[in-house]
Amino acid sequence: MSEIKEKKIRLRRKGERKKMSRVTRNLIIAVVVLSVIVGILGAALVLTDVELRKLSAQMTYMQDTVSVINSNLDNLGTNITAQLEEETSLVEDYQIKLKSINFETKTYTVDVTIVPKEFTESTETSVYFGTKEYRMDKDGFTYHTTATLPINESYEGNVTVLFTDGTKRTTEIIKYYHGIDIKGHDYITCTGETEQSISKEGLLSEKSNLNIKVDGAQLFSFEEISYVVSVNGTEVYTYNLLEEYEKKQAAEADTDEPEAGPEPETETQTEDAEFETEPVDTMEQPFALEYKLEKPLEDLDRVSTMVRLKTTDGYIMTYDISNSTITAAVNAEKPEDPPTYAVTKDEITRLLFIFYDSNGGTYRKSVAIH
Repeated sequence: MSEIKEKKIRLRRKGERKKMSRVTRNLIIAVVVLSVIVGILGAALVLTDVELRKLSAQMTYMQDTVSVINSNLDNLGTNITAQLEEETSLVEDYQIKLKSINFETKTYTVDVTIVPKEFTESTETSVYFGTKEYRMDKDGFTYHTTATLPINESYEGNVTVLFTDGTKRTTEIIKYYHGIDIKGHDYITCTGETEQSISKEGLLSEKSNLNIKVDGAQLFSFEEISYVVSVNGTEVYTYNLLEEYEKKQAAEADTDEPEAGPEPETETQTEDAEFETEPVDTMEQPFALEYKLEKPLEDLDRVSTMVRLKTTDGYIMTYDISNSTITAAVNAEKPEDPPTYAVTKDEITRLLFIFYDSNGGTYRKSVAIH
């Protein structure tokens, strides 16, 4: 009986081992299959990522190409427009050249030259500045006239050429002439530093190291360039910058010339001959300036330092260097003691350039501190 039981147990265990072997085998197969699937999916993802990167690069390239094409099309359109305008233009060439300025009448005169593309012996030409007509005279292949125009009036897009041939009338707008603007230039710029101090007696002194640049912009010549100090609007100190500049220019010119023998002395020679300045159109030079007032200042006196220009046409331009206020504090306990002086510079963030004429017209232009 026991043998039969043992035999059954052995058979049962053998069946269980076979069953376990099948399960293990199935699990291994499942793991292998899953690994293969994961590998395939991973490879597919890698390939997909590579393809996406390729597509992204291609799209970027296409966008760049489209941008270049659009830019080329814009340039082509601009060129075509310019070419069409040039081909349809009635004017082959033109010139509007400044001839003179009259500051008393606030006008300037220009020479106008027009070269038409086509004309006949009966072609008449006029140029309009705004609504005012100036008839032009024919000279060979060109037409000429002079026009007197008001200063500071803009003519942008407001200059027209009229061609008349019998009953045929055609017009052409001159687009690129704006007129002149006497206020639109930096006629003077000053860079550098100034240092003010006041003594216990109330005497103000100042040291300045400035580089001063003057430019007439082909409109002005300057007969005076001065460094000016004023107290409460009254001029108390003036230094002739133009004279120093021209003396330095003359000295440099003398050093460039070859040495010559001494000139014979004459009775008319004087060592202290007065130096005469000539008007200049431009000037640029560093200046080391120093002054000390001879009279003491009082409480709340206003001190202004500027560079002043005078043109040969009656215009004056001033450029503020510094503005200060003087304080004289009195000792309340000992009023008989002398006051304690102090100088306070205005904390300005902009300098004021003032441009005015002898007839009272004033123009102001704010310029950045250098």
